[in-house]
Amino acid sequence: MDSSILLADFVKTTARCSRSIFSAGCIGKLRNAGRSQISSAFASPHLASLVVLQLPLADVYERHWSVTGQDVPALNSPDQAVFLPGRNPLLAIKAALWCQLHQIGQLALATLKSDPFPDATPQFFTELQSVLKKALSIDLQLLRPFDQLDKRQVMELGRDAPLN
Repeated sequence: MDSSILLADFVKTTARCSRSIFSAGCIGKLRNAGRSQISSAFASPHLASLVVLQLPLADVYERHWSVTGQDVPALNSPDQAVFLPGRNPLLAIKAALWCQLHQIGQLALATLKSDPFPDATPQFFTELQSVLKKALSIDLQLLRPFDQLDKRQVMELGRDAPLN
């Protein structure tokens, strides 16, 4: 949801943006939404063609609820209940590689102020940006426009976004 709201916000405020949707084989992600459904929902002359990057993780997460669909945390569960180890670096590395191959210098991520995870801190992303610069020979800027917002504030920001 946060990433979709980020896209809706960027479409309104940015000259041009690309959209990457990660299909990690996890419950609750946009894996079931088709390209045309998402493209039409966010129709804008500022939105480049939809890009779908596959990142299946069932072989790694194995019996995790995000793969099996069993014992999925409730909406009011604490944040730790939805933790996916390594999720942010995995997603960022694949997207960063795509950006490098397409000469894109910015990658926006929808991490929140309230994210309690070790791979969601400002220090983590500063270090990751440095590693990506070395690994990919690209001066990729990692943007986190929601890093000072909590979930409620992001939901309010996305109130009018096409997010059914």
